[in-house]
Amino acid sequence: MDVSVNSVDSVHGVNGIINTTRINFWSYTLDAGDRVYVGEHRSRKPIQMEVNGPIQFAVEKDHIFVLDHERKEFRLNIIKTTLKTR
Repeated sequence: MDVSVNSVDSVHGVNGIINTTRINFWSYTLDAGDRVYVGEHRSRKPIQMEVNGPIQFAVEKDHIFVLDHERKEFRLNIIKTTLKTR
């Protein structure tokens, strides 16, 4: 598994009050044997998993469901699927 992050600053205002927030998009690359999936999760912190370690995950339609080290489930949006060649 490989992990990377992209941050986006969001500025919005209501009635003259301006708020700035930072949104992190965490990208995870998961090797499923015959396919490689890239999933994205939006949160302040990354999912606590061991990089390049074994993880439990399931693919359903356009989402990947992963379990962190405490067995908490997270949903990633699939942004790329690659079929491995032999």
